[in-house]
Amino acid sequence: MHRSYISRLLARVSIALSIGLLLTGSVSAMAQDTAKDTAKDTAKNLGQTESSYDPIFKAMRDELARSMKDLKTPDYPPPYFIAYTIKQKERFNVSASMGAICSKDRNFDRTLKVELREGDYKLDSANATGYGALGGLLRGLESGGTSQAITADDDYDAIRHEIWLKTDKAYKRAIESLANKKAYLKNNPVKDMPDSFSKESPTRLIKAPAKLDVDQTEASEIIRKLSATFKKYPDVIKSVVSFNAQADTRWFINSEGTQNLIPNVSCRISIIGAVLDKDGNTIADSETIFAESQKDLPPYAELEKKAEALASRLMALSKAPEADQYRGPVLFEGEAAAGFISGVLQGNLGHSAESLSKSGLNLGSFGKNPFTDKLETRILPKFISIIDDPLTDSFKGKKILTAYKVDEEGVEAQKITLVDKGFLKTFAMNRTPTKEIKNSNGHARGSAGVSSNLYLISEQSISKDNLKSKLIEMGREDGLKEVYIIRRLAGVGSSMFELKSMMSTVMSMFASGGEISLASPVIVYKVSCEDGSETLVRQAQFGKVNLRVLRDIEVTGDDTTAYQSDGLNMSLGEGSTVVTPSLLVREVEFLKPSDQSALPFILPNPLIDSK
Repeated sequence: MHRSYISRLLARVSIALSIGLLLTGSVSAMAQDTAKDTAKDTAKNLGQTESSYDPIFKAMRDELARSMKDLKTPDYPPPYFIAYTIKQKERFNVSASMGAICSKDRNFDRTLKVELREGDYKLDSANATGYGALGGLLRGLESGGTSQAITADDDYDAIRHEIWLKTDKAYKRAIESLANKKAYLKNNPVKDMPDSFSKESPTRLIKAPAKLDVDQTEASEIIRKLSATFKKYPDVIKSVVSFNAQADTRWFINSEGTQNLIPNVSCRISIIGAVLDKDGNTIADSETIFAESQKDLPPYAELEKKAEALASRLMALSKAPEADQYRGPVLFEGEAAAGFISGVLQGNLGHSAESLSKSGLNLGSFGKNPFTDKLETRILPKFISIIDDPLTDSFKGKKILTAYKVDEEGVEAQKITLVDKGFLKTFAMNRTPTKEIKNSNGHARGSAGVSSNLYLISEQSISKDNLKSKLIEMGREDGLKEVYIIRRLAGVGSSMFELKSMMSTVMSMFASGGEISLASPVIVYKVSCEDGSETLVRQAQFGKVNLRVLRDIEVTGDDTTAYQSDGLNMSLGEGSTVVTPSLLVREVEFLKPSDQSALPFILPNPLIDSK
C-alpha cells in the first residue's frame, strides 16, 4: 500500500487501541492585494464570515510576513513558500462496561505544523529525504515536519514564538533537503520528472471556531445505562460502550494568500462486545453510531435496540458452526460492501509522492501505489464508475459528516470521477503533481491526496432477491453445494477485542504486489444452493485477496446506501464515507479455520454463578 493508505491504517490502529479508554489581514501589503483579487471569485463560491480579532491568525500572519521577507542566509535565498496549520482539538470521552463508568476525560490541545519549501515550484526541497522511506519519516519527526504541540492559550506572543522556532528549524531542514535532492538527481537523472509543487488559486473561508457543546452528565448516564445491557448476556465476556464528542478548528494560512478557519463538530457512540466460541476463540463485533452533535443522536430506546441486537448476534455466533474452506462466489451485502470497497480500492485511489532516496532501507514495494501506472487502464467492470464527491453533504436524507469545501492545503474541494466505466481516470490529488496530473483537485490530507467520499455508480444492478438467486446460480455453475453471503466485516472497535482482526489490519500495511488484507468477515451466512436456506457460520477467514478481485464484481444490488467508516480520525471531516450498493463477486477464497484453540476460563463468569 502507498503511504496515504498506510497513514489511514495507522489511524485505524490508533483508534482501536484508544476507543475503549477512552480576520482579516495580509501576508504583506503586496500579498494582501494579490490575494484579494485572486481569491474574490473563490470566496464567493465558498462563502465567508468575518471574524473579530483573532490572536492566532495575527501571530500566523505576522510571522509569515516576516519569514517571507527576512528568513535567509548569505549563502541561501529565502523560502519561496510557507504554510502554517494550527489545529485545535477539544474532546469529551466517557466509556463504561457492565453498568459502571470506566473512564471519563475532557481535554483540549493545539498543534502547529510548518510547511516550508526552498527552491521553486519546479524543483524544491520536498520529498528528498536521502535516508530511505523509514529514515525520511524519522528525520521528518526530528525536524518538526509533523504537527507538534503548542500553547492552548490565545496568547499572541507565545503562539508567535512557537511559530518562529519551528519555522527556523524547517528552513534549515529545507536547505539540507534541497541539497540532497539536487545531489541525487545529478547522479540519478529522472526522465520527465514532474514539478515539485503545483500553483493553485488562493482560497478564503473563515468561519467561527468550533465549540464543544456537550452535556457530560447526560452522556455519562446514557453510556453507563447502555453498557448495563450486557449484564443480561453473561456469555458476552467483554463489552464496552463509549461516547466521544469533539470540536475541532483548523487555522490555515500560506504565503500565496490563502486563509482558512474551518470548524468541525462531531460525536459518536461505539458499542463493542466479544464472546468465546466452543473452541475458545474470541469473536468480536461492534456498532458505531455517528452524529454531528449530541442532540442529533438517536433516542435511547433505539440505542438500546442496537446494543441488544449486537449481544444477540454475538450469542448466535458463539454457537454457530465453523465456516468451510471455500473458493467461489460471495455476496458482500450492505455494510460489508462498503468495507470491501474501502479495503480493496479506496486506499489506492489517492496519490502521494515517493521520496527521492540515495540510501536507506530497501523496502521493496512498501509504500508504492499499485495503481501508479494504471491510468487509462481498466481496473473495474465496465458497468461501474467511482466518484469522489467531498461537496455533497447528504444522501437519501442521511447527512454526510465527512463532506468539506476546502482541503488541508487550502485548495477548493472538487467532485472528481476517479473511475469511468471501469477505467481509472485520475487520483485524489494534493499539490504534488504527477507526470500526468499537474494540479490538485482539493483532496489533500496530511502529506497525501486521499479519497474519502466515494460513490460507486453501477449501470448493472438487480434487486436483493435477484442478487441471492444470481449468487446461487453461480454456485451451481461451479458445482458448489453452498455459497456465502457476508453482511458485516470487522470494524476498528471490535478489533481491539480480537487479535486476529487487529493483526489483519496491521499486516495490510505490509501487503505487496497488489495484495490486500481485508478486515475479517464477522457476519457470514452459508447459503444452500439447493433450497436457498441460510446458516450463520463463524471463524471465516479470507485467503489471499489482490486487486484482480475488483474485476470479478459480477453485478450490484439496487440498494445503494451511505456508510461512514469508524476507521479514521474524525477531526475536520477526516472520516471516510462510502456510498455503495451490495456487490456480488465471482470468486473469493476462505481459508480453513485454524485448529488451534485457546485455553478456556478456569472459573465461570461470576454473573452466571450469582444467578
